[in-house]
Amino acid sequence: MMPTLAPGDRLVVVVPRRPDVRPAAGDLVVTADPRLRSRALVKRVGAIDATTVELVGDNAAASTDSRAFGRVPIASLQGRVVYRYAPAGRVGPLGRRRRPRPAGTIAGAWRSPG
Repeated sequence: MMPTLAPGDRLVVVVPRRPDVRPAAGDLVVTADPRLRSRALVKRVGAIDATTVELVGDNAAASTDSRAFGRVPIASLQGRVVYRYAPAGRVGPLGRRRRPRPAGTIAGAWRSPG
């Protein structure tokens, strides 16, 4: 899958007003890089449980994500990316996107009867 973001993209990030607001799988979120806390990362939520999220990059072959640094606490998420306002040729909303299922999974190989 091609990356959603490119160097130089300018983003609008919504910061939740309530601490109980949770991201959903497919959301783009901002968090501090677990390896270097002074640096921010923008990654997609791949999976979520009660206290942690798995962050994935859209281009898995060239991404550093939860495969490298593990799951991150939900509390460490700083906001959800909702819009790209620059550069002019790439302006637009950045909504939730589902990652395609890998080839060979049962869900992708057989259709439900009925």
